[in-house]
Amino acid sequence: MEMLTKQGGKCAVCGEGNTDIKGNPSHLCVDHDHATGGVRGLLCKHCNIAAGNLKNSTERALRLSEYLAHTS
Repeated sequence: MEMLTKQGGKCAVCGEGNTDIKGNPSHLCVDHDHATGGVRGLLCKHCNIAAGNLKNSTERALRLSEYLAHTS
C-alpha cells in the first residue's frame, strides 16, 4: 500500500492510472526484477507487458525510443 501511495496510484512509467481495454479501472501490476526477485514498482498493464516484451532490456527500450522518435 505504501508503494501505491508513493506513486499516487499511478503507473511508475507512464504516470497514468490503470484501465482495461474498455477504460474501466483495473489494478496496477507489481513489477519485479527477475534476477533478484526485488520489487521495482507498480506498473499499468500496458507498461508491464512492454517491459516483458522488451525482455527488461534498457538497450532494447532505448533503441525502440530512438526508432519511434525518428519514424513518427
